[in-house]
Parts: sequence; structure tokens; C-alpha cells
Amino acid sequence: MLSSSSFTSPQKFDVFLTFRGKDTRRTLVSFLYKELIRMGLRTFKDDTELEIGFQDISLAIQGSKVAIVVVSVDYPASGWCLDELVKIMDVERNGSLIVIPIFYDVEPSHLRRQIRKVAKQFKKHEEREDHETVVSWRQALVRSMFTRLER
Repeated sequence: MLSSSSFTSPQKFDVFLTFRGKDTRRTLVSFLYKELIRMGLRTFKDDTELEIGFQDISLAIQGSKVAIVVVSVDYPASGWCLDELVKIMDVERNGSLIVIPIFYDVEPSHLRRQIRKVAKQFKKHEEREDHETVVSWRQALVRSMFTRLER
């Protein structure tokens, strides 16, 4: 199990796996994680038992080759997930990370256009967060859907 102290030097991961736990931890993500490990890929998966901060998560993202973003129906409801996504897309923009989105039980067009449940989730964010943060979350969500896999 990873801990905060294991991040004293930059970690290198083949895959950084980001997801909304309550939606996918016991279904898709558990199977995906086991398969990635079986294939010999060093995979970072943030578990509820981990007590690491965003700075450590940031280092894990920067030290990864690929980020798999499992976007589920409630992924946009989580500020933590959206903060991770902003960081992932910043690193991807610099050319040092490949982003692979997986849409799980969610209509991609609802994410892209930010309508229906996604609109309601962002409305709640707008009531709690500053405008710039919410704008960065919205942009990262849309950008993640249009990443290029050929590098």
C-alpha cells in the first residue's frame, strides 16, 4: 500500500487510474486495476485507505506515462476528481502524459455539453467554489474527451 512517505522521491507509474470510487470502485475499476497489474503495469490507484494529499497525487500524475480517466455518472460531482482531472490535463498539454477516457454508465454527450445531471452537479459547484475553479473543471472535463492517443 502506498503512503505519503513513499512519495519522498518522484514515483514512476505506467498508469495513473482516476475514478469516482462510489460509482466504480467495486465494478469496473477493480477489474481494470487487477488486469493492469497482471499485465505488469505499475498502476497508481488512490484507495480510501490511502492518506495522501493532493501534492502527492500531483507527483503521481506527473510521474505516470498514461492516465486512465474512468468518467462515471457522478464523477463531475466530485471536486477532488475534477482537481485530479485538471492536473492530468495540464500534464497532458505539456506532452508528457497520454490520457485515455473511459465512459462508464454515462452519456458522453451529456458530459461534453454539460447538460442534465452534469449541469446540476456543476450548479452545486458554482454555489460552493470560486468561478475560476469551476471554469477550469468544466474545461478539463471537455478536453479529456478529445485527447489524442497517437504520440
